[in-house]
Amino acid sequence: MFPKYFPPTFTGNHFEVGYQHAEWWLNYLARPGCEDYDRYCRSSLRRSWQPRFAPLLENTEAFAPEVASEIHGMCDALVANGVKTDYLNVFAVCLGETGYKGSQCTAFVTRAENSLILSHNEEEDGICPLCIASVNIHDAGKVKSFVAASYPFQLPGSAFGGVNRHLAFQGNSIGYSKYIKQIESSWGERIPKTVFSRKFLEASSLKEVLLMCSEFLFSLPSHSFFIDDSELYSLEIRPLARYKLYPLHQVSLNKISTSHCHVNHFIKINSIDLNWTWKNKRDIKEGVERLFCIQDKVNSIGQFTSKKCMSTMKKFAADERYSWKTSASFVVTSNVNGLQLVTNNYFNRDKYTLTP
Repeated sequence: MFPKYFPPTFTGNHFEVGYQHAEWWLNYLARPGCEDYDRYCRSSLRRSWQPRFAPLLENTEAFAPEVASEIHGMCDALVANGVKTDYLNVFAVCLGETGYKGSQCTAFVTRAENSLILSHNEEEDGICPLCIASVNIHDAGKVKSFVAASYPFQLPGSAFGGVNRHLAFQGNSIGYSKYIKQIESSWGERIPKTVFSRKFLEASSLKEVLLMCSEFLFSLPSHSFFIDDSELYSLEIRPLARYKLYPLHQVSLNKISTSHCHVNHFIKINSIDLNWTWKNKRDIKEGVERLFCIQDKVNSIGQFTSKKCMSTMKKFAADERYSWKTSASFVVTSNVNGLQLVTNNYFNRDKYTLTP
């Protein structure tokens, strides 16, 4: 039995929040039942840096120095607590997956009678602990508050995105085996996807998100659902799209009128776009099966409510094909009372309701 999880709150400037975040993970992974994760994380923090990441680090420090400050905060907390690591390795861990293997996440959005609903299931190669936290960033006299989930010693939002008072989003990685060499050769012009995810948490509107996307290119292809107080959106990012002309050309934004299901794929006339898939054919096949599975479950809901959507995602997570790799599910509802997040953390079998 894993120890009970208590959602933390991190408050302060970017460096202080990063420091608190890393300290929380050190305390969490020191608990009984987390020994394997602790060993894995300490190993990653010693040996994740690769010289080819240098352009991504340079661009992060130029585009988002506040995010670099959070990473410095995490590094200082780790070193102060005796962990053998340095800033370069902590940055490399914050990069998360790099596109070489298939990732698994499942989501859907829908319009209910009086609300918009965003649902997401976080899946990996196996169940992994997540930090689901409330964050209050003090920056230039303002406080930016949000709720987000992250993997050990990664940036907030590295798992299933997050929600603030105005905007909620989730993100799915997309395979790009056909374009890996071309995209990595242009890393000098790109920002890590996880840095964008972290910055999206502070955006108060989709307009702000698009403004960020207009400044730099993504290091990885991705798909996100966004909801605000009135609309559902699908945001697809193909990093190669005319990248030398204008960064927004990599972005495809569409409003969603009813419901939409998504796994790790780009939509192409009701099918998966094989130009953007994982290298392993097994991963492609698995993604198609997962899409059919969530579509069937969503189509059987009938009248949508947040309770029914959470129940649907729990049934999906309990499926024998996905239960062994589901870390958490969450549902965000947007209505006249604002945005509210309900999450089930399967690593600890706990449920939380959080309002940013």
